[in-house]
Amino acid sequence: MLIGAVAAVAAIWIFPPDVVSKTAANGITTTTKQWDIVQLVGLSLVIGSAGGSFLSAMQARALALVKTQEAATSQKVAKAQITAIEEGVKSGANTAAVVSLAKTARKTIDSTIDGNPDESSF
Repeated sequence: MLIGAVAAVAAIWIFPPDVVSKTAANGITTTTKQWDIVQLVGLSLVIGSAGGSFLSAMQARALALVKTQEAATSQKVAKAQITAIEEGVKSGANTAAVVSLAKTARKTIDSTIDGNPDESSF
């Protein structure tokens, strides 16, 4: 029952049953937010009855968003490293330096593919 209550509170925080109304008087627009009690009770009962499942689903969704952000960051770093390799080759840089940059870029790309970002490559 406690998990259901926590899930219901979390659901209301994430999906508030707001009713927004705007009124204009004397050239001033006022926005008012109110909760629809029927939606509030209904949402709380539905989510509360499936408490554990709802919390697990929200946790999985948050984890997926974090993984997506990590992948985007890794791609950005890898692109910057590849650009550095290209510039090094164009400027006639030392072969060892270019190979080192290529290895670092490869590690970053591999960490994105494997889903295990190697923080040492950042």
